Amino acid sequence: MRFKREMDASSHEDMRQKRQQFQERSRKWQSILLEIQARAAIDSSAKGQRLLRRTNLLATYEQRQRDERARGWRDARKRLMAFDAGQRSAIIDLWRDCPYPADPGYLSFLLGQIERGKIDPFAPPWRVRRR
Repeated sequence: MRFKREMDASSHEDMRQKRQQFQERSRKWQSILLEIQARAAIDSSAKGQRLLRRTNLLATYEQRQRDERARGWRDARKRLMAFDAGQRSAIIDLWRDCPYPADPGYLSFLLGQIERGKIDPFAPPWRVRRR
C-alpha cells in the first residue's frame, strides 16, 4: 500500500488568490476582445462604404466610356454621310474588308485618310490587285 504525501500549498492547488488573478485576467482579455470586435465592426463598415463607393464609381466610369464610344460612332457616321452615295458605299465595303478593328477611332482615321487622298476607297492598299 502506498501513501500519498500531503502536499503543501503550491501553484498547482486551487487557492483564493489564484482564482482572483484568473478572473481578473479573464475580464481583461474579455475587454480587449470587445474592443477588437468594436474596431473590426467600424473597419468593416468603412470597407463596405468604400466598396459601395467604388462600385458606383465603376458604374459611372463604364457608362461614361460607353457614351463616349457611342458619340465617336455618331461622329464617324456623320463624317461618312458627308461623302456622296457612290463613295459612301465603297467606303462601307472598304470598312468591312479593312484590317482595322471595329472601333470608332479607326473608322474616323480611315475617313480622314480617304479625305486627304492617302487611301483610295476603290483600290485600298491592303487588297492585292492581280494583273
